Amino acid sequence: MDPNAALANIRAIINGDTAGSRDADGAFYNPQEAAGKLADYFEALDQWISMGGFLPAAWTHSKAGK
Repeated sequence: MDPNAALANIRAIINGDTAGSRDADGAFYNPQEAAGKLADYFEALDQWISMGGFLPAAWTHSKAGK
């Protein structure tokens, strides 16, 4: 499981896939399929984090070097 890829796919679905465009997997956008993929990515990310996996990099806030 790559939590960074899962989050990127979640964000791609949420942030502007429209009819006629392609989704994160390169398939033509379909709202019903997008909702299913969104649920799948979210479930996988939830399971990953719940089992002790690391957070996606975008969700970590390092104060090192600041």
